[in-house]
Amino acid sequence: MRAPGSGYPLEDDPLWYKDAIIYELHVRAFYDSNGDGIGDFRGLTQKLDYLQDLGVTAIWLLPFYPSPLRDDGYDIADYTSIHPHYGTLRDFRTFLREAHRRGPARHHRAGGQPHLRPAPLVPARPPRPPRQPLVELLRVE
Repeated sequence: MRAPGSGYPLEDDPLWYKDAIIYELHVRAFYDSNGDGIGDFRGLTQKLDYLQDLGVTAIWLLPFYPSPLRDDGYDIADYTSIHPHYGTLRDFRTFLREAHRRGPARHHRAGGQPHLRPAPLVPARPPRPPRQPLVELLRVE
């Protein structure tokens, strides 16, 4: 971890989530990049700009590890890999790199897993100009 005040807003503000726009998604149901009918990390990576344009500031991914899928992916068989329907570990790393490139990132990881270690924070892009609220865009005059 970097020291407080190092320019990483999430670390400086432990209550960052109070103003966050968190988008929870299941990779399987989000966007299919190869036409097999199942969403994947390549498709999710392709849609990161779209999510950012919606104002999303955090993505909460439902389980994407190898699983027999009897419990919607929560019956995880291997915490160190990616379910083959969703792509490869390389696809996941590409998604993660591209997501980080778009702004600050902090990872939530389940405790008690010896192979998991704290993730570093990533610096934010320069701020975008303020957006007009959607309500204003839809108002009929």
